[in-house]
Amino acid sequence: MDGSWYKISDNYALLKIWVQPNASRTKILGEYNGYLKVALQVPPLEGRANGELIKLFSKKFKIPKSQIQLKGEKSRKKELTLPLTPQLKEFLGEK
Repeated sequence: MDGSWYKISDNYALLKIWVQPNASRTKILGEYNGYLKVALQVPPLEGRANGELIKLFSKKFKIPKSQIQLKGEKSRKKELTLPLTPQLKEFLGEK
């Protein structure tokens, strides 16, 4: 991944996310126009898609949900700020 959709500062990463709700499966799809595209199986109603997004990143990168900050709650374009774990560093291709 080329890194245009994320920035690393201190021990945190800021990820620019493009959300696709109502998908057949919840998964990370890859880079899309300067964003990391994420498919979510749930609809964007009552914060369910936001909860699913946080749950996905929490589980995949071994980060407590309480440590993930979300901006853009009512938009497809979101920003996640999360601590750098070894799993996240590996995903981002960082050392």
